[in-house]
Amino acid sequence: MGTGSTPTLRDVARAAGVSPMTASNALHGKPGVKESTRLKVVAAAKKLDYRINLTASMLKSGRSNIIHIVVNEYDSPFYSKLVQSLSAHTTARGLTPFLEQTRYSPDAAKQALQSSPFSDQLFDGEILHASGLNPDAPIDSMTHGRPFVLIDSCEIQPTTDQVNFPNEEGARAAVRHLIDRGCQRVALVGETYMERGELAQAQSSGALRLRGASGALLDAGLPYDEPTVFHAYGIDDGIAAGERIARHILAARGTTSETANQDPRPALIDNQTATGTHVYDRGGHPQSVQIGNQTAADAGQSAAARTDRRTTANARQTTTAQNDPHTAERTNVAEETAPIPFDGVFCANDCVAFAVIRGLNDLGLDVPRDVKVIGFDGASAGAYATPSLSTIQVDLDQLSRFALDLLVRRIERRANGETDEPPAQLTIGYRLVERESTSLLSHDGGRRSHACDPSINLK
Repeated sequence: MGTGSTPTLRDVARAAGVSPMTASNALHGKPGVKESTRLKVVAAAKKLDYRINLTASMLKSGRSNIIHIVVNEYDSPFYSKLVQSLSAHTTARGLTPFLEQTRYSPDAAKQALQSSPFSDQLFDGEILHASGLNPDAPIDSMTHGRPFVLIDSCEIQPTTDQVNFPNEEGARAAVRHLIDRGCQRVALVGETYMERGELAQAQSSGALRLRGASGALLDAGLPYDEPTVFHAYGIDDGIAAGERIARHILAARGTTSETANQDPRPALIDNQTATGTHVYDRGGHPQSVQIGNQTAADAGQSAAARTDRRTTANARQTTTAQNDPHTAERTNVAEETAPIPFDGVFCANDCVAFAVIRGLNDLGLDVPRDVKVIGFDGASAGAYATPSLSTIQVDLDQLSRFALDLLVRRIERRANGETDEPPAQLTIGYRLVERESTSLLSHDGGRRSHACDPSINLK
């Protein structure tokens, strides 16, 4: 290469000690190139400041190396991790991600796939989160025959390549964990109640998680019925579900609606020690340790804050009852059915779990002392919440690898004029992460969290 001249692919190949074809395959993320070879080629390209000429490449190969990735939203802990993983793995293969969000709108998904000014010409293939589509959406016509992979389509008989979350298996493991922690009455928050016969034909992530969770209850001889299930997928619904569960617990304890406006937890008695103030309930069980001097004003402010939150929760219940009779019927379930002394809650996603914990706290209940809570997804925020959230952590890196493997293989087969293979259906792994929200209480009143052996829980 002469001084001041633009480096070519042959220059990169020569510097890396490979053929131009191998260098091209490595830079474009094509299969069949060893990772050590790919890294060597990438390093040579970086050293030479080589840039792929996209226009020339597209004219020669008929490909753009751009992958269209469509998800429901960016603004959530789970989807931000999903987008980050898909983008990183796409880029690592020498491909370029083009991202769009649907905000759960089927019309927006159709617009992204069918009516985008880029959709007919720019994309080599597409990865789409299926929950943003109508179940009967004509995917083939919407994508104009381009290769694509659906995330979490959950079809019993797949009609296209798909990579699914461990919905049933993960939910079953989560509820088993609550049962192992001693829970005997477990509430399920997520999908609307469905009979077990109906769940046998489940084809959505929510229904599959309900099937797994309900199966774990029945396997343990515990009840699964309509009062056990609370529908919620968003923050507001999750807080409301947490409050309804709390009212069940308080009613089962004999707490009236009047006393629920006061602090429903047992009165505390101070027992002075040399190291601080150990706080016990009337049964003599230690509840907390106070280091230093807490003034009566501090204690009063804490109690006032709890009372304010309960007042807000009761006002929210009244407003909901006035605006939505159907929701009001669900909200007042504790008054319409026998109260259930719930001691565990499985939530279909982590965001709902955060909201449920808030709803429980608003009515004075403590997690995990009064009730244990576990989520699903593995949002990073769960490690820093108070209490930190136990969860089913799904393997998003594995999802990205699976999705891109399927997509690139189908793109290559079509480029080579080979016949398409039957649709593939893959399920990613998970890990049960145990944190404070399901921890046991030690004899001194503190929380005792047991470490989880990932090798046991990886599926």
